[in-house]
Amino acid sequence: MSTHSFDTNAIEWSEHPQFPGLFIKVLETRTTHPGASLTLTRLSAGKVIGTHTHPIETETAYLLSGQARLVAGDSEQQLVAGAGVSIFPTTPHSLHNDSDADVILLAMHTPPVR
Repeated sequence: MSTHSFDTNAIEWSEHPQFPGLFIKVLETRTTHPGASLTLTRLSAGKVIGTHTHPIETETAYLLSGQARLVAGDSEQQLVAGAGVSIFPTTPHSLHNDSDADVILLAMHTPPVR
């Protein structure tokens, strides 16, 4: 395979089984990209991606729209559209959408989680 294309308009949102109000579109998996998995992610207004860790993956998130509060390890920061962050393996983290609008972000995991 020399390329892999995806069209986010053609992919349906699916709700994450662990976090109500979190919806994803899977764009890349280890089958299509050997080094990373990539998802388009929507966190509904007032919802939270609860505290979790990734044992070996670094998660890089880039906010496309909205604003969210990230709690990672002992720190907390506000993220707005255009901001990004990398969360390193074994760091407990959560994302809180305290606003009345959805948050849309790209999330990349290296190595891939899917």
